[in-house]
Amino acid sequence: MSQTLNRRQILRIAGGGFIAAASVTMLSGCSTDMPPEAIVAWQPPADSLDIRRWVLSHALLAPNAHNLQSWSVDLDTADTIVLRLDLKRLLPATDPLSRQLVISQGTFIELLDMAACQRSYRT
Repeated sequence: MSQTLNRRQILRIAGGGFIAAASVTMLSGCSTDMPPEAIVAWQPPADSLDIRRWVLSHALLAPNAHNLQSWSVDLDTADTIVLRLDLKRLLPATDPLSRQLVISQGTFIELLDMAACQRSYRT
């Protein structure tokens, strides 16, 4: 039983081979190693026992509305992180109910929690 290939099947086979070859070529130069200076902010100092600063270094990267970083934190109380909304960064014209900024606070808390869990802490 002989099978004939139509133009669509030939293009599918040839195109798939091209994409696979291009992917292998492009990825062969990639490296997963990061330069130490790129991640120094996330490496706690050897003498630092305050896990709060380490989890905050991750939480500060949280996605946030309009890239405002609308949070401020207070570390005055031991073993406590107090998160506040920075009232100077409100957007009454585009976010009159501050809904987007509250969502941004939630993303901050979620990343803080994920970082704490990585070090076996609970938030």
